[in-house]
Amino acid sequence: MSPTSTSDDAARPPRHRLLRWWRGTPFRGATLDLLLYFGATLALTLALAIPLVMQYQREQPYGPQRVQLVFQPCDVARWNEAAVKEVFARQGELRPVRAPDGRPVPKFMNALKLPHEAEGAHEPAVLGYFELHPHTGRRPHIDGPALAAAAGCPVTEIRVSPLASLVDTMQSLPQRLASPLTILALCASGLAALLAWWARGRRLPALPPRMPLGRALAVAAVTGVLMQAVATGLLLGLRDLGLALQPSNLAPLLALIDERPVLAFLLVAGVAPVGEELFFRHVLLRRFAVAGRAATGLVASAVVFGVLHEVTGAGGGDLAQLAMAAIYVAMGLAFGVLYLHTGRFAAVALAHVVANAAAFGLLAYSTS
Repeated sequence: MSPTSTSDDAARPPRHRLLRWWRGTPFRGATLDLLLYFGATLALTLALAIPLVMQYQREQPYGPQRVQLVFQPCDVARWNEAAVKEVFARQGELRPVRAPDGRPVPKFMNALKLPHEAEGAHEPAVLGYFELHPHTGRRPHIDGPALAAAAGCPVTEIRVSPLASLVDTMQSLPQRLASPLTILALCASGLAALLAWWARGRRLPALPPRMPLGRALAVAAVTGVLMQAVATGLLLGLRDLGLALQPSNLAPLLALIDERPVLAFLLVAGVAPVGEELFFRHVLLRRFAVAGRAATGLVASAVVFGVLHEVTGAGGGDLAQLAMAAIYVAMGLAFGVLYLHTGRFAAVALAHVVANAAAFGLLAYSTS
């Protein structure tokens, strides 16, 4: 290379030098790893959850319905309220609507006629307004011709709408699907970790084993127990100081433990920890370690690990969420140190399994 080319490199704009540095460091590969992992987790979760939500909507029992009847103008003497009630009674229990203060509207059915500009003519009027509580728990099927024949007046419109608002229904959806969605999310993250390792991590140079396998597994088991003990102590201690600390995944895990305890244990103490260690340590941290930047990878993988666990938060304020994320970051640092110290994926995976199993036992005991 000529002296002029060297001077040209030095004279390049800073952004060019930054781009060359980015391409020559593990940050670019790590970014692609993260994009693949999070993208695959999201795609798999949606692919598995959408059919479940659609099936839930098809099988969703219908609650009370608000019924409003609109008829064409007719002679009041032709109006047969008893026959109308009988038609609706085949579908469910009829109840009067309630006013905003909770009191029932005294008049069950009301025949109204609105004067029209033309003499002797009337506008269509609402003749019925009440609640229908279906017998079958399914959307009521209203026979329009039978209703018109029973009413004695031509039907203009039959309006049937859920008594609960759409907002109420959507807010109740996560609680009702908490357990199956938790199962799908854990399985999706495990599959995404396996995909990221197969596509991005299996060709990385292996870390040299620094400890015999038996000794590494023994150290890992003890480390897992100690880590969970320290994390639990920190959690309880910070709660005593007034911070309302609670893991963001606690509520769905409790629902899953209550409904399917064996499956919950297999997912929490098996699929989740092995998948997380496969990606965060055996792919992400190893990429930095083989490039000579183990310390950087240790911090980066631990931070992403902690943020991932508390990305949504579980209430308690920003300080509580930050403290909870800090506990997970500390655990990620400990797992990373164990991985670098032993050079074995089996060791760090076992430590995470033991820690999660201990946490599961404490959680199941506290709720029993």
